[in-house]
Amino acid sequence: MACEYFRSPVGVLKICSDTESITEISISDGGESVGDTITAEAVRQLREYFNEERTEFNLPLKPNGSEFQKKVWNVLLNIPYGESLTYSEAAELAGNKKACRAVGNAVGRNPILIVIPCHRVKAKTGLGGFSAGIEVKKYLVKKENIKI
Repeated sequence: MACEYFRSPVGVLKICSDTESITEISISDGGESVGDTITAEAVRQLREYFNEERTEFNLPLKPNGSEFQKKVWNVLLNIPYGESLTYSEAAELAGNKKACRAVGNAVGRNPILIVIPCHRVKAKTGLGGFSAGIEVKKYLVKKENIKI
């Protein structure tokens, strides 16, 4: 496993790969970077995203989770830049419109922040929560001009 650390506007991001796919992007306190070509490409694309030069990512992803979580994360990957879904809309797209809480749990366990855009999922009543902290979500929502 290779991990690289990238200082971004939302904090230090830990970006890990299994040498073939990105397996993790999380907020971190930092560490020693021992990256590879996959993590270097992720850093390049994230830098472009934060510099307003990219709205879509093109990276091989391998998030670790249950089959339902993976189904939810695939739904999130299809939310366009600058748009959002409610938890109930995401549940319906994942195949179980009554699974709002399970969708919330899957969103909260998203191991690949920003690239799998869990910040684009909102509660019916507003912003909703965010595993990396509400201030990070507010930053990303504002950056993408998402209407909440």
